[in-house]
Amino acid sequence: MRAPRMRQQVMLENPGPPVVDPVTGNERPGPPIATPSRAYLEQRSLYAQQEYQASQSTATTDFILLVPAGTPLTMDSTVIDEAGARYVVVGHPAERRARLNGGRVRYIAAWLRLVSDLQGVS
Repeated sequence: MRAPRMRQQVMLENPGPPVVDPVTGNERPGPPIATPSRAYLEQRSLYAQQEYQASQSTATTDFILLVPAGTPLTMDSTVIDEAGARYVVVGHPAERRARLNGGRVRYIAAWLRLVSDLQGVS
């Protein structure tokens, strides 16, 4: 199976190296490291709409993301699309290998989740 063409641009935010808090001396997450990447991003399903309060509901949508081999994508990454929507990675991204050519990694696939606030939508 051929990988779809990766024509979209996304930004991957990964946690930066820990830094020491000067006041407490404890380690805390450092600033995120942003990496631009070309990608294939496709919606898979709008699988749940839940009402948490009478005036607010949310929709959870799943997406599939494909990025080139060697892209720093982990389960701790945040993916930001061209419109600024932020997606969380669900589970571990998987390397997809070619069946020929010694099984080299062709691309990385990940399942993403987008949670949208539908407050005020009628």
